[in-house]
Amino acid sequence: MLALAFSAGATSARAQAPDDVEAGWARYREADFAGALEAFDAAEAGEGLSPASLARLLEGRALVRFAQGEQAAMEAALRRLANLDPQHALGDDAPPEVARAFLAARRDVGGPVRVEVEVWPEPAGARVRARVTGDATGLALGVRLRARVDGEEAWREGGEELLLPRVDGPVRFIEVVATVLGPGGAPLARQGTEERPARFDLAAGAGAGPIVGAGPSDPLAVGMLPARRRRVIGGALGAAAAVLLVALAIGLSRGETRTQPTAPVVVELRP
Repeated sequence: MLALAFSAGATSARAQAPDDVEAGWARYREADFAGALEAFDAAEAGEGLSPASLARLLEGRALVRFAQGEQAAMEAALRRLANLDPQHALGDDAPPEVARAFLAARRDVGGPVRVEVEVWPEPAGARVRARVTGDATGLALGVRLRARVDGEEAWREGGEELLLPRVDGPVRFIEVVATVLGPGGAPLARQGTEERPARFDLAAGAGAGPIVGAGPSDPLAVGMLPARRRRVIGGALGAAAAVLLVALAIGLSRGETRTQPTAPVVVELRP
């Protein structure tokens, strides 16, 4: 009974995180900035986020911080977003100042999070190690390794490093699935899948030291989002009202009175 209750609770937590992201966006559009941040914090602390939902969370957090006049916090959120997906296309909610800051973040961060895998033989079998690269913003929270020896049916699981005992004789090859995990349990980068694991031929590399990689790692978020998102908030009138409410709240929270509106800027994001 306890196990069933725990399982149900874990499933509920996984399902809740994406809902918290959307709740954060809804509160942002209502100009409830504190409530939006609370919802985004809950989503990051939960489980079940996809790369796309994490990108949506980080964009929403940046917009909230901009509305509050918190420049440094806005830039930090955009740097994390650029580290997740440099090709991310900001939505229609993003003011030109946020779009320009995101371009600067892309240049500063330099690319997405990736994972590198090393495998080498040992007298007792083989050792596998995963190393996160390109994590300029501390977005990666951990690594999940799954590996098996010589095509065995069973997978062994661990964190950044695994020791795989040999079965009969020297280990011939290792199959690996390495996944970098971020906020909300979102997968950030990966080498291999269970259907097509990364394969390391130890016999071919015997005596040559560690075998590094098995092809480029896959930054999971890049290119997953559509080039342009159009959001509907209760129809055209609802959308106009929400934008007006946020704009008014931004002006009040930032204490700015502008007689000249900011000119629109057309931004093209390139990989």
